[in-house]
Amino acid sequence: MTSNRITLVVEGLEQDGGDVRLEVFVEELQKLQAALARSDRTISGGKRNSYFAVVGLSHSSPATVELEARVDRHVSAVDVRAQAFHHFTSLIEAVEKDEVPPTVDYPLLEDLRALTASVGPKLRSARLRINDSAFVFTQQLTKRIDQHLATHEYCATTIEGMLEKINVHGDANAFTIYPDVGPARISCHFKPELADKAVSAIRNRVAVTGTAAYRKHAPYPHHIEVDDIEIFLPPTQLAKWEDLLGIAPDIIPEGQTAEGVVRELRNGWH
Repeated sequence: MTSNRITLVVEGLEQDGGDVRLEVFVEELQKLQAALARSDRTISGGKRNSYFAVVGLSHSSPATVELEARVDRHVSAVDVRAQAFHHFTSLIEAVEKDEVPPTVDYPLLEDLRALTASVGPKLRSARLRINDSAFVFTQQLTKRIDQHLATHEYCATTIEGMLEKINVHGDANAFTIYPDVGPARISCHFKPELADKAVSAIRNRVAVTGTAAYRKHAPYPHHIEVDDIEIFLPPTQLAKWEDLLGIAPDIIPEGQTAEGVVRELRNGWH
């Protein structure tokens, strides 16, 4: 019987005596949770079916935390834990073998990159076990991920979506849009002169125009350098059909019908 257990083992830097700094430990757990949750949402079709409980915690050289994935019966009775684990572990295995497929789950690959990137600058080592699959995170693994996340093509584009998660702190000038179709999200960077417009666009549908960056084999962009933002009015502020009645009473010349005017306009296009 599968235990649905995840074990993360981390060792701090030599300068810290092998102890893991609290903020680093918390960050690593958050990154692991983000990756596992994304894999769960991908398999379940959008909403997480599982949650993670801490079932083991130890500092006995090195620090170890053991999690158990449990089905959230308040969300769904469907158990996707095995499929979600396989989705994540197969991605790690593909990176290790340098056999990442064109259909790779790029957002999950980004989560994996965040998880492995702490090894070197913040951690001496990190190991992950998911059921019977064991992995060692290394700087070489991070470099290999970076190669697959690199941008391969740029082109001009306009994409519509909801604007969220804006950051103007320290001139970061970044926000995220969530398109109606295509990728789940696209990161965007905008010029300083667009800051006020970007802030006013929060939680609104927008059309973002700029230079889009594509990864190898990816059908959709992952990033846009924004040149312009068009903000759409919310549905509640759009004109209704009854609001249009009577706004142009003289549009139909005397002696003609609406059908005749439309026919003339249509014929004029040829």
